[in-house]
Amino acid sequence: MQPGELIGNAPPKRRRFEGTSPDAGPLICASCGTGNMADRNFCRRCAASLRAPEPEVEPDQRLSWWVRLFGRSGQKALPAGTRPLWKSRRFPVRFVAILAVVGLAGGVAGANKDAINGAPQRILDEFFNHDLDPLTTVASGKINDDRRPELATDRFVDTSWAVPLEKGKDANFLEAKFEKDIRLVYVFITGQPSKYAPPPGEKQPSKILLSVHHRGAEAGLYQEIYPEIDVPADMHRHGYYVGADNVESVRLTIVQPTTGTAKYVSIAGVQFTGR
Repeated sequence: MQPGELIGNAPPKRRRFEGTSPDAGPLICASCGTGNMADRNFCRRCAASLRAPEPEVEPDQRLSWWVRLFGRSGQKALPAGTRPLWKSRRFPVRFVAILAVVGLAGGVAGANKDAINGAPQRILDEFFNHDLDPLTTVASGKINDDRRPELATDRFVDTSWAVPLEKGKDANFLEAKFEKDIRLVYVFITGQPSKYAPPPGEKQPSKILLSVHHRGAEAGLYQEIYPEIDVPADMHRHGYYVGADNVESVRLTIVQPTTGTAKYVSIAGVQFTGR
């Protein structure tokens, strides 16, 4: 091209944006101040993003329980992508915790070993026990032949055994002996019927010691099953579970009469079950 020669094809002029005011839309660009329509994502003039910046999320500053427990308060939460503490920690806390739980469960099972082992036996006792009649019934004494010891176990509602109260820990007792050694399951005691009018000074016992003598054991050696049984003053049948093997005899010792003014004590409706 020579100097002064006319240009035939001049390059097109660059388009200029006339407005930089917000008149072109309600969405104002934060970079150049140009107005944009509300549905735009980028500025029509400078192409800057019109989306509001997302707020920064503060990392969780809570510390783990073992950090709080051992006082490592300066340690902060691990950044994203970092291996969790339980995988990088040298001390095996989870393993120790599992061992502690297993040990605790074993301790509870050991403490209740007798109850766990005795559960099947108790089930057999409940299903297969039957009434047992003693071979003989003896006692520490009696008022007369109409109140002799065997009348306490004769299954009649209008008979009972009665004895004058003597001083001493084991002074007043009733003992039933069996023909052969048995597994004693229950001892039942039934109070006097409501129509029974006891003589003056005669009371039913309020507490009884229940013990058994095992065949082959030393004479006079008894195993206490219940140190004290509360005997309700009613005519209902009350059962007391024993669950003892090789029982030769059962003794009911009067621990406490109903009142301190009682001169005589009586027992009625004593029954036994076993297998």
